Amino acid sequence: MSSGQAVPTLTGEIVQVLYKLQSPDTVVIREAESRFDELVTGEPVATYDVLTHVSTAPASALGLADAASAVALRSSAAVLLRQRIVALESAALTAGSLDVIATARQRLLLALQSDSSAEYTTSELRKICSAVATLGGVAIAASDGTDDGESGKRVAPWPELFNVVYALAASPMTRQRAVGLNLLAGLIDYLDDDTLRPHMQHLHEILRVALADADAEVREHATGTLRAILETADSKHCLLFTDLVPLLFSSIEASLSADNEEDARKSIEEVIEMLQSEPRLFRDHFGTMASAMLALVGNAALEDETRQIALEFLTVCAEHLRSSTRRNPQFVEQLVPACMQMMTELEDDKEWYEKDSITGPENEDGDGDAEYTNVDAAQGSLDRIAIALGGKTVLPVASRWIQEFLQRGDDWRFRHAAIMTINQIGEGCEKQMERQLGDVIELVVSATTDAHPRVRWAAINCIGQMSTDFGGVLQRKYHARVLPTLIHSMDDGCNRVRSHAAAALINFCDEASSSALTPYLDAVVSKLIALLNSNSRLALEQAMTAVAAVAGCVGTAFSKYYDDFMPPLKNLLRQTSAGDKRNRLLRSKTMECMTLIGVAVGADRFRADADEIMQILVSNQMSMQFDADDPQIGYMMQAYARICQSLGELFVPYLPYVLPALCEMARMKPDIQLFPGKDEDTSEDFSGLQEAAGVASEAEASRTPDGYATVDFGNKKLGIRTSSLDDRATAVSILASFASELKGALFPYLMDITQIMVENLGFWYHDECRQFAADAIPDLVSCASEHFAAQGDVERTRGAVQEIVNFFLPKLCDAARNEPEVEVQSSMVEALCSMIERAGSGVLDAQQCIQVARFVIDILLERQDRVRERLLSQAEDYELDDEELRNLQEEDQWDDDVLVGCGDTVRAALEHDGSNGFITAFETLLEPTAQSSDDDDDEHATPATGPTEPRVNPASASTTPPQTYSLASLFASMLSQERSATERSVALSTWAAWLRYGGPRGLAYLPQVFPAFAAYLKDTEPQVQEAAAYGIRICAECTDPQLFTNLDRTYHIVQALEQIVRDRNARDDEDTEKAADNAASALLRIAMHQPHCLSSAAPLKSVLQYLPVQVDVQEADSVINALIHLLQHPGILGKHAPMDTITFLIARQVAVAEDALEEPTLGLARQVFMRMPPAVLKQLLQHLASTNAEEYETFRRLIPIDTNQLQ
Repeated sequence: MSSGQAVPTLTGEIVQVLYKLQSPDTVVIREAESRFDELVTGEPVATYDVLTHVSTAPASALGLADAASAVALRSSAAVLLRQRIVALESAALTAGSLDVIATARQRLLLALQSDSSAEYTTSELRKICSAVATLGGVAIAASDGTDDGESGKRVAPWPELFNVVYALAASPMTRQRAVGLNLLAGLIDYLDDDTLRPHMQHLHEILRVALADADAEVREHATGTLRAILETADSKHCLLFTDLVPLLFSSIEASLSADNEEDARKSIEEVIEMLQSEPRLFRDHFGTMASAMLALVGNAALEDETRQIALEFLTVCAEHLRSSTRRNPQFVEQLVPACMQMMTELEDDKEWYEKDSITGPENEDGDGDAEYTNVDAAQGSLDRIAIALGGKTVLPVASRWIQEFLQRGDDWRFRHAAIMTINQIGEGCEKQMERQLGDVIELVVSATTDAHPRVRWAAINCIGQMSTDFGGVLQRKYHARVLPTLIHSMDDGCNRVRSHAAAALINFCDEASSSALTPYLDAVVSKLIALLNSNSRLALEQAMTAVAAVAGCVGTAFSKYYDDFMPPLKNLLRQTSAGDKRNRLLRSKTMECMTLIGVAVGADRFRADADEIMQILVSNQMSMQFDADDPQIGYMMQAYARICQSLGELFVPYLPYVLPALCEMARMKPDIQLFPGKDEDTSEDFSGLQEAAGVASEAEASRTPDGYATVDFGNKKLGIRTSSLDDRATAVSILASFASELKGALFPYLMDITQIMVENLGFWYHDECRQFAADAIPDLVSCASEHFAAQGDVERTRGAVQEIVNFFLPKLCDAARNEPEVEVQSSMVEALCSMIERAGSGVLDAQQCIQVARFVIDILLERQDRVRERLLSQAEDYELDDEELRNLQEEDQWDDDVLVGCGDTVRAALEHDGSNGFITAFETLLEPTAQSSDDDDDEHATPATGPTEPRVNPASASTTPPQTYSLASLFASMLSQERSATERSVALSTWAAWLRYGGPRGLAYLPQVFPAFAAYLKDTEPQVQEAAAYGIRICAECTDPQLFTNLDRTYHIVQALEQIVRDRNARDDEDTEKAADNAASALLRIAMHQPHCLSSAAPLKSVLQYLPVQVDVQEADSVINALIHLLQHPGILGKHAPMDTITFLIARQVAVAEDALEEPTLGLARQVFMRMPPAVLKQLLQHLASTNAEEYETFRRLIPIDTNQLQ
């Protein structure tokens, strides 16, 4: 100890601060915290000296008579020291106090070298280890030139530290070995692979000995050190430690043999983390590991927590060693029944039957026990195992055991486990189970009549889960078996069962069509009314949500029951107190039910009640203070959104009452806490200086309290309360819906809402907050535009739009660049595109056009890097299975969405701001933002040399762009045949937009891009054919006739388009039909603008046989205009032009396209039919009605015809 050293100044004052921090009085604690902050700021060197002294001094040096008081004081000082040690030493170094630094470090190392439990407790040594590791890690990282993670704070070098640590770890004294290994693990957490690599061989030798140590604590810290190494080092260097895996399991067995299950569990937890980070180390030892853990799972004499952690290990094996588990058939053969056996370990408690609210504690199996049980663990593992290994591996084994368990008529728990197994494996075994779904449903339905209510409940639960897992298929094919079962179960003698039948109905409705549910509607509604009139709160709550789900499914067909529900629901809302905690969820469900019914039946039916409901809700909101955890707040806000949807601008008078609370929720600060990590003493409070005081804290109660999501944060866990984040996301989404519904009427609140959306664009704690904020931006632009447009003020309209675009543009671009989630980034790119479209023509200036171009370049390059990384990952990992491939495909799809959004943004900018500068921006060479030294968008812009710059021939397109990029060069490179179908498709569409909106500069590229359009008409991917056909259509519309004729002679365009239209499989799926739709449109536009290219009427007759276009209805305007042109120029089709066929196709195309048609096109079509002779028109309408009644009704709605005209 440091008893021989002088007592530093300030010792007495800091000791007093430490004592005050232990006070139960929060005022005293806050004063002490404030004083400590003052000392750290004003006297950092002296404070450093004192904290290291107090952390290591004996009781006598601290003026204390008993050892216990000294332990408490030293522990408090050590915790404070660990928090501030880097900052304090940095201040000492800056002040030149090298003697203080040397003394402080000497004190700490001498304490760690103690081998007497009389001097320091184990807990104290762990705290000192943590402080030394924090400082040492920063010192070593700084000396190696790596990031120290401490905001650039300088600390003195500590070259001798590793030697001290190694000496401790190899010491003959058990206590020192444990300390050395503990410190080693802490140090490694601060290092990187480069720093660690020279020590790997030495570390291997230390751990090889330590993992076989006779002392459990030494083995524990050795395991932690190995875990830290595997999490830090590169995978290729980790293979050195493969031979240590058997020692890990020997250590676990030793702890179990000594009846020390807690130590065994800690070791298994560490091994699980190793398995997740470096699964390759465990492949050669898989069989031995699995056998050992399966034995633990099946040993009922062990503590539940031990069996559960063993099962978790096996589950992680299935997830991370898929190939190994599949190659070992005995693994699944033993693991599945082990899980099912564990699922039988539940009691038939009376609390299960007495549960009478959704909010009561309930696990997935319906057990009333709120703690995590073996049943919970087994069910969760089965779900994950099935997802990891798939149906081919899991389903055959599970099916055998399900049948065996179902035969156990003597024990309901086995039948319950069998049904819940079906419930759990459905998602992972979806493909295989779907092939025998009818048989599975029969088995589950038969269990709904089991003698035991817990089995019936499980069967109903399974129906609900299968309605989700096999959503669509189950509802479409098996509604006749499932719905009568649920209807019958809503009469069950057990309240839990009949209430759960209503809950399963909700899942069924989520994926059901109106036609599947309507035949059973009267019976379903009558049963739900009976549940609503029961005395059970649980039944009432579930039935309430089920009613809303049914209404949402059948829509206006629910109108006949509207009066059966709306009046009693309104009365329930009036008669129950919003302040009664027991009524919270019931009132919340009532709000949800009423407003969802309103949305289903339509605004006209709901409007009067909507106004009345708003008055009730606003009155409740204004008259009482809701608790932060009251669910009514979120439900009320969502109700407002639905009522706004019904009332439209009639909702505006309620905004002053609704928006303040909504805006406050949308700005809600995240509830963030720091919790102890796995290596830390849970008696410490890491939320502030109170960790030194011994005052009970939230972290003491639980390492990961309910309601918090946690992530590793150094050697601690960062916890964020998820409910507050969800509330914030809900509020942002509702504000976005208000913007969408109210547009200009929301203008008085535009400034505040705009600021809220910008704040949420950078809210990193919740993806949906950022996504909803981005989605709202185009509607907020429309809000400004429509407000002034309604006043007829053109100048103010333009000025307001420019102002809000100027505000949003840089913030949206920066948010998208920094967005970590690709799915959200895609939404942000789409929001930019929509904002440009909503803003209208001429809003962006030349500098903003450059800004948009650079942004698109940034996003395209970032996407390109992600794609490249995935390809490398696939090449390196030979263990990729179906699930991992699906995940990669999902990531590919998200990146494809980003690419499509980029293409759409370029098209929108060319269309609306091409003449303002985007045509120039498209060709300008730019440095990506990451390479730019400042934010001046013009300084790093270099005009391209001309139209020959992009090489767009598919066979020769470059795939390696230069360090400066233009949009032209990037989209040209995507035309390479080596690029993906989506890249080729987006590139073709972008070049088509360039030709369409680029004017003379655009057409200058025609000789280069036309060969790509022609070549890709014969592509094997329909989406590429679609884009190529669209490009040919644009070329036909804007190209000189002689040039187009020459191009057609060279590339045989008309012939290629006709082949696409005449393909017998053209309407087999949506993608091929889109290609055919665009080919038909292109041929019609050629006939309209380049008729000399049609040597015969055959191509057009093929088009007429194909029409109408039914999938890509955006082409309907082009098609209708071209058909009208054919009517006006019948010579194009030859002597016997089928005029009746053309008018009939115009009528069908109008009906199919419906609301997608532009008004000018619709006006031209109306003129065609108004000019027709009455007899001919009447005959056409009769033909249309007999061909397709739905199209006939739509046509009559869009083309009003005076019936007198038909007489």
